[in-house]
Amino acid sequence: MRSGAGGAPRVTAELNDGVPDGERVNHKRVARVMKAHDLAGIRLRRRVRTTLPEPADQKYPDLLKRDFTAQAPNQRYVGDITCLPLPEGRNLYLATVIDCFSRKLAGWAIADHMRTELVEDALKAACVTGPEPQPGAPTAPPPSPDAPANGAGRTLLVYFSRAGENYYYGDRRNLDIGNTAALAGLIADRIDCEVYEIEAADPYPEAYDPTVTRNTQERQANARPAMANPLPDLSGYDTVLIGSPVWGSRAPMIMSTFIESVDLKDKTVLPFVTYAVSGMSGIDEDYRNALPDSVVRDGLAVQGEAVADATAAIEDWLTVNDLLTRR
Repeated sequence: MRSGAGGAPRVTAELNDGVPDGERVNHKRVARVMKAHDLAGIRLRRRVRTTLPEPADQKYPDLLKRDFTAQAPNQRYVGDITCLPLPEGRNLYLATVIDCFSRKLAGWAIADHMRTELVEDALKAACVTGPEPQPGAPTAPPPSPDAPANGAGRTLLVYFSRAGENYYYGDRRNLDIGNTAALAGLIADRIDCEVYEIEAADPYPEAYDPTVTRNTQERQANARPAMANPLPDLSGYDTVLIGSPVWGSRAPMIMSTFIESVDLKDKTVLPFVTYAVSGMSGIDEDYRNALPDSVVRDGLAVQGEAVADATAAIEDWLTVNDLLTRR
């Protein structure tokens, strides 16, 4: 942590890193102590306008007339652009498309500009997604036509991610796409794979603190949170990438639900995580202990705030594991 730059959440995270549950300090107490001593974190962010109307452009009518409801999937979309500041001072821009029926993310795109192509790419991604699957339908997409008949060499990318309020350099920010989902997207863009997202049957809160509380309770109870979506059939895959955030120096308990519910015997498993301050935190070793019949390789750990700037680390990791097919 840079001296003088950490707010109460960041200081709390540093103090609690690797500390047993019974000895951890509460962020509210840290905030009170800092306030009593006139200490505060430095905010280094600058506001970036993402709505820049062109006076000469044609004004388009509001086709939805402020009615953001829909009777079925893929009838009405709404979207937005969010600025993602990078450590070196430049910005990336995230365009998102939300389905008004499901209220879920239908498509997204990231670029270093806010030109029309950024929004077009997000809309194209939403169109590719298509209608939501019916209950009981398989979640993972079918294999590509040129995949070997016996499934040899196929790769599955599995991830769990949480959007909403997230930790951000000692502060908080709201994300339309969770850090791990963004990292999974960057990885999937560079390899040949199918993608499966783990979804909780009981979704985690949008707010940060209630999520921390629930995670602590699940860890203490050694819980196995239920998954909402059907499990994938792993029989046709040789390699499985498994991604998650690091919560309390461990993978969320729903990751244990997944690995205990599927057959990973004789598979090559590649863990990847996003974190705030803890790094990989031994999660790849946890998977080795839990999956003695699998080959678990060293994982990839990317700081959540820096996912958009992690291309080199991602490509190096994929190259070492003989998975990189495009840059």
